[in-house]
Amino acid sequence: MANLSKLQEEVLAYDQKYGWEGDKESHIALHMAEEMGEISRLILRLEGYKHEEYSKKALAEELIDLLYLTIKLGNTAGIDLEKEWYSAFERYEKKTSRKELKK
Repeated sequence: MANLSKLQEEVLAYDQKYGWEGDKESHIALHMAEEMGEISRLILRLEGYKHEEYSKKALAEELIDLLYLTIKLGNTAGIDLEKEWYSAFERYEKKTSRKELKK
């Protein structure tokens, strides 16, 4: 799989191809919320709360939609997601709340 920097380049090129690179952050965030709703509905199906057919493929597609939008928002906000990814994991390693639960 490509690294996050490469994915950011690919998303930017895709958005530029269709003239979408100027989308507002607020619109991207709203689309992200919409995708989270779709993901949530699929999870409810998976767990049997919703009595509708569950599709792993549909869940995968919605997760990718959310990932695309996350990368797009990172691009729009000028954030180096790869740098921030590794910074986040450094912070996670310092957290103790989950480590204490495993004991």
